Amino acid sequence: MKFCRKMTLQHSVSTHPNLNVEKQMISEMALRAIRHWTEHRPQWVEELKEAGRLEEVAQSAADQATVEIDSLMASGLQRHEAEEIAMNQYITTPPTDDQDWEMLETEEDRQRQAGYAETIRATRVQTDQ
Repeated sequence: MKFCRKMTLQHSVSTHPNLNVEKQMISEMALRAIRHWTEHRPQWVEELKEAGRLEEVAQSAADQATVEIDSLMASGLQRHEAEEIAMNQYITTPPTDDQDWEMLETEEDRQRQAGYAETIRATRVQTDQ
């Protein structure tokens, strides 16, 4: 089962109050993002809801996290390590008020992620010896 599996949610059975549409395709990771942001950035969530972009931004963050997870795993990290890095980059640390998710994929971001990945690999090598 892929980490970012898509599923159909119906409004009447939705477990999340911010999903106020009749039928919405959204990933489990996007739902995690919405729950986290609702708790830690409620004003930002309200602004996204008012703009009608909450689900779109959450899914964009989830999609980017999934790509990052796949990339990190291809470079040798284990799934849980890759998920931790990607979740911190795209889900639990939302953009500042003057950023949007599309702006996060910069050369600086890629270098920071490569540094995280290298640190985790080095730590794993030390503990395996």
